[in-house]
Amino acid sequence: MGAQQFALLSAYGLDEDAVASTPRSNPLPQPLIASSIQTRKSNNARATLGPQEQEIVEITNIERLNNGMRAPLKQVINLHNAADGHSEEMAVDDFFAHCDLDSGLSPFQRMVNAGYSYNSAGENIAAGNGTASATMGQWMNSSGHRNNILSTSYREIGVGYEYSNDGQVDRRDLNGDCVEDDTGGPYYHYWTQNFGRRNSVYPVVIERELASVESRFVDLYVYGPTNAQSMRFSNDGTNWSAWVSYTPDYAWELTYGSGEKTVYSQVSTGLNGGGTIYSANDEIDLNNSCIPMV
Repeated sequence: MGAQQFALLSAYGLDEDAVASTPRSNPLPQPLIASSIQTRKSNNARATLGPQEQEIVEITNIERLNNGMRAPLKQVINLHNAADGHSEEMAVDDFFAHCDLDSGLSPFQRMVNAGYSYNSAGENIAAGNGTASATMGQWMNSSGHRNNILSTSYREIGVGYEYSNDGQVDRRDLNGDCVEDDTGGPYYHYWTQNFGRRNSVYPVVIERELASVESRFVDLYVYGPTNAQSMRFSNDGTNWSAWVSYTPDYAWELTYGSGEKTVYSQVSTGLNGGGTIYSANDEIDLNNSCIPMV
């Protein structure tokens, strides 16, 4: 086996106002940005991630916190499916590009095909590093990828990671026209981040999207429209707290007992839930929680 090789392409990002690109001095694909009409129906489910993918989500939200106290991104299953599918395609079919060099699908077509109808979207890909922390270092040291990670245009994220030991040289597309124009690698490790925002989806995020906690007392981040006035929460989707004034940061108490916990949120544009209501939920595993004696 030869020396390990690493690659980045320019980061990809698209929103309804602009298309961003970055210099291609590194073999990282350029960040992409895209726009589309959003549908009302959406899948807010949290994906079940592998440990490397979960670590990418957690480090992403740490970077957002450490660079301007930016809001955390909520992982959703349809963005995860789009990202994971692309990492698998790159690993199995021996290419490294934003565009699928066999099917011709762009990142944004893949997101829509996965059921994610976005108003703003972006993608980072990387290859060669075998750990989440090293891959995040690649991205954070590249301006376009860093911009995608820290962008306030996005609320949601999906991550894919795939390993291939076939040792084959990878086809590449350096100019973004979805035609092979270079080769590199073999890279073995393939990473994809997909970012998105849907204008009528306002996620709730538990503990900046950690996989698990040991305390029932958690911090929520609650997205809301600019005219949000009130919000309320529930641990079962039936029994709700009182309506309180909207604020993005809120402390909440999970139910007793170890296991997966779900927090449901409702954000309203009126006082005491009197306006348009936006619903969301998030999950987290609670470990080592003691049930009080009575």
